[in-house]
Amino acid sequence: MSDREATNLQYHENVSGSSSLLAADNLSVTARTLVADKAKHTLKITRISVSIITAAAQTLTFADSNGNVLAMVAASAPAGSCVNFNFGPDGVACEEGYGLTLANSAAGVAAAITWVGYRHRTTG
Repeated sequence: MSDREATNLQYHENVSGSSSLLAADNLSVTARTLVADKAKHTLKITRISVSIITAAAQTLTFADSNGNVLAMVAASAPAGSCVNFNFGPDGVACEEGYGLTLANSAAGVAAAITWVGYRHRTTG
């Protein structure tokens, strides 16, 4: 972790976390909220890591809760692999007021997911 990323996490609301995706989870209609919406704040994600436990022919999509895609894991990711997204020390911004969601194209993929990010007040 860079000094700049550590500073962002220290001086802003740290929203880093983890989640498990089971092979039976079907998030194709309703995405799972990983970080909740918060009015007048902007969420920035610096890193996402996905460890594939069970591979399947489905994609994983990380987006803000308004549908703007931040990252996708291809259906071809094999079991035992780890897919990492590094968006730099300042991160990639979600649209103001929106959180982070996870969706899949259908049930089948099992994965362990971690993300690092922070949220800061942007208006009001």
